[in-house]
Amino acid sequence: MSGNEEEAVTKNLREQAQEEARREYRRLLYVAMTRARDRLYIGGWEGKNGRPEGCWYDLMEPAIQDIGEEIQLPTGEAVWRLSTPQESGPDGIGTVTERTQIMEPAPDWALRSPPPEPEPTRPLAPSRPSGDEPAVIPPLSDDDGARFKRGLLVHRLLQSLPDIALDEREARAKVFLARPSLELEAKEQEALLAETLSVLGDPDHADLFGPGSMAEVPITGIVGDPETGQVLTGQVDRLLVTKDAVTVIDFKTNRPPPETEHDVAPAYLRQMAAYQAALAQVYPDRPVRAVLLWTLGPRLMPLSDEMLAAHAP
Repeated sequence: MSGNEEEAVTKNLREQAQEEARREYRRLLYVAMTRARDRLYIGGWEGKNGRPEGCWYDLMEPAIQDIGEEIQLPTGEAVWRLSTPQESGPDGIGTVTERTQIMEPAPDWALRSPPPEPEPTRPLAPSRPSGDEPAVIPPLSDDDGARFKRGLLVHRLLQSLPDIALDEREARAKVFLARPSLELEAKEQEALLAETLSVLGDPDHADLFGPGSMAEVPITGIVGDPETGQVLTGQVDRLLVTKDAVTVIDFKTNRPPPETEHDVAPAYLRQMAAYQAALAQVYPDRPVRAVLLWTLGPRLMPLSDEMLAAHAP
């Protein structure tokens, strides 16, 4: 087959495909028009280059202008309408009966603009207390930040080790503490490991880090007065929910830590009181206990309900 013959065949096939597409396009117009029950609206659109040639609107415009009636809209635009008076009533009754539709007046609220919704107060982020931060030893003081780094490492271990099988915790912790990037002496590694495992292994509070407890739990709610309360958004370090009680734990790296709850910074007490108030709404059928874990030690400090009530939002 020569080049000219091949070009002619290709052109013929292309024209056939285009004609098939045009027939399918018109068939879809027929289908759309025959689906209308009472009214059919035919509209067109134009882009910046005009409307596509041979569109449905162009196909229908000459026909509707021949048999339809031109009507001027209030906007000055013209439309063409073809209508047929309805001769039978609905559901094939055969006669059209005039019915009066009785409508009740709209309620007053339907005709008024809604009042503005109350705006929530500035979000309360307990993990970042707004004031009364306790004085701490500067991270880069004479000990070259060792105590600061130590607190962060204990925090990390207490967060991750509870999710590891009991018989694997010590080995995994040793691998973590032996990382060259941490620059820990062997004695420092041993001390951190021993103190962390002592908290996790203490039978008095082993359940706080046992199965069912959760780490890094986001918490959101409205605390305080329902009308003027603050929106709480935060993340608790550890949460334990049982059928009898809810316990929320927050890790603190202050150096040195307070000896009693009366020495705890008010900002921390307000933080834990806010967590308690939010969780009490989620679990109204059981008490919510708040506990601070001081990573220098480490040492757990339960907070009394009386102390938290005095700092409630």
